Amino acid sequence: MGLIAGLRWRLFWNSLGTWKAKAELIASVLVGGVAAIVAVAIGLGIGAGAFAAVSRGRWGALAGIFWGLFAFWQLAPFLLAMTNKDADSGSLLRFPLRFSTFFILNLAYGLLDPVAVTAMFWLACLTAGVALARPELGWATCLSVAMFAALSLLLNRLLFAWLMKLLAKRKTRETVFLVFLLGMMSLQLTAMAGAQWAKKTRWNLGEVQAVGRWVVAGAAAGAIENTAAGNTAAAAGAWSALGLCAGGLGLLLRRRLYALYQGEEAGWSSGEAAGMGERTVRPGWRIPWMRAPVAAVAEKEVKYFFRNGPMALQLIVPAFVIGVLALAWRDEVLRPGLIRQSPELMFPSAVAYSLLILMPMIHNCFAYEARGIQAVLLAPVKFRDVLEGKNLVHGGLVLAEGMVIWAMSSAVFLAPGAGITAATFSALVFATLINLTAGNALSLHYPRRFDFGQFQQRQSGMSVLFGLVVQGVTLTVIGVVFAAAHWLGAMWQGAAIFGVLGMAAWQVYTLGLEHCEELAREQRETMLMELCAK
Repeated sequence: MGLIAGLRWRLFWNSLGTWKAKAELIASVLVGGVAAIVAVAIGLGIGAGAFAAVSRGRWGALAGIFWGLFAFWQLAPFLLAMTNKDADSGSLLRFPLRFSTFFILNLAYGLLDPVAVTAMFWLACLTAGVALARPELGWATCLSVAMFAALSLLLNRLLFAWLMKLLAKRKTRETVFLVFLLGMMSLQLTAMAGAQWAKKTRWNLGEVQAVGRWVVAGAAAGAIENTAAGNTAAAAGAWSALGLCAGGLGLLLRRRLYALYQGEEAGWSSGEAAGMGERTVRPGWRIPWMRAPVAAVAEKEVKYFFRNGPMALQLIVPAFVIGVLALAWRDEVLRPGLIRQSPELMFPSAVAYSLLILMPMIHNCFAYEARGIQAVLLAPVKFRDVLEGKNLVHGGLVLAEGMVIWAMSSAVFLAPGAGITAATFSALVFATLINLTAGNALSLHYPRRFDFGQFQQRQSGMSVLFGLVVQGVTLTVIGVVFAAAHWLGAMWQGAAIFGVLGMAAWQVYTLGLEHCEELAREQRETMLMELCAK
C-alpha cells in the first residue's frame, strides 16, 4: 500500500514541472473540492439515514443504503471514468515482482481509487450512524462493513480486469461503451414501466427480497438485523455468505491476474492490422462559398464524428430526455408547475440542457487529432482556417440538435410560438458563438488527447473550470433575458436582444480567430507534447 501511495505521489509531484501543470492542479483542487463537499454531504445523509433506519427498526431501509453503496462502487469508476489512466497496475509487470506482490498491488490500486475512497468514507458514516443508534451493534456493523468492502473491492477489480481485456480493440470499446450508456439511459424507461406494472408484479417482490437478504448488500444488512434480534446463527450465516462470495471473487480475480502475469497483453489483433492496408483515395468535398482548407477540415470532422460512437451518442441524449419526460409527464398533473402553466417553455429548457451536454466537446476540439496535429501545424494553411472548419461542424451540430428538439417538443408537448422559437434559436446562436470563442482558446491552451472509443478519458482541469464559468455566465444572461421577456410577454423583443448579443458575439469570435493564429504558434510545443504523447 505504501509503495502504491508513494508511486502515485511521485507521478503527481513530477507532473508539476511547469506553471501550466500548477494551474491544472489549482483547477483540479477547485473542482475536486466541490466534489468533496458533495461527497461529505452525501456521507452525512447516509449516516443520518442509517441512524433513523436502525432507531425505528426499518432494516429494509438499511439494506437499501447498502445496495446503493454497492451500485456506486461498481458503476461509478466506469460511468465517471475516474480511474487513473496514468497509473495502470498492469505497468508493474515490467518489474521483477512475485505474483503475490502483483496481486496485492492490484488491490491497492483499486483501494486508492477516488471512487473507492469515497465509498469507504460513506461506509464509515453508515457505521457511525448505526453505532450511535444502537451502540451494542457496533462490532457487528464493523464486521459486516469490512466484509462488504472486501467483497465490493474484489468484484470491482475483477470487473475492471475483464473490461480492460474486452476493451482491447477499438470497435469493441465503442460497442461496449454505447451499450453501457444506452443501458444507463434505459433505466429511466425501465423504472417508468416498472411503476406502471408494480401492482401486477408485487407478488414477486417478496421472493426477490428473500433472495436478496443472502446476497452482498442484503447479507451485510441482514447480519446486523439478526444480531439486533439476538439470532446469532442467522447472522453467522449471512457473514458466511459474504465470506464465500468474497473468496470466490478472489479466486476468479487471481485467475485473471495470473493470465496477465504470465504474459497476456491486450492489443490490436492481426485482423485489424490487416484491414489497415491500401485505401482508395477519393477527392475531398467542394462546398460552395467556402475556402478549400475550411471545407477539408469540415469533411475530416464529419468523418471523425461518424467513426466515434460515444461522441455521436451525445446528440441522442437530449432527444432521449425529451422522450423520457414525455412518458413521465403524460398526466398534466405530474408536470412541474412552470411547465404546466407554460408548456412552450419546455423547448428552451431542453435546448439549455443540450448546451450543457454538447459544449464540453467544443472546449477541446483537437482531442482526436493525436499525432495528426503535426500535419495540421506543418500544413501551408492559416490556422484560423482549421479552427473555422472545426467550428463550422460543431456549431452546425448544435443548431441541428436545436431543430430536433424543436420537432420533438412540438410533437410531444406543444408547438412553441414563433416568438419563443425565434428567441430560443437567437439565444442558441449567441451561446454557441461565445462557447466557440472560448473553446478555441481553451483547445490551444489546455489540449487533452482522446482516443476513439476509449473508455477512460478526461478533460483538462483548467478546461473544465473555465468551461463551467463560460457556460454559467452565458446561461445566466440567457436566463435573465428569457425570464424578463416571458414575464413581460415580449418574446419578439427578447429575440431582438439576443440578435444584438449574437452580433456582438460574432465580432468577438472573429477577433478571437485572429488571436488564435498567433496563439497556435506560441502553443505549438504544448500541443505536440499533449496530443502526440501516448
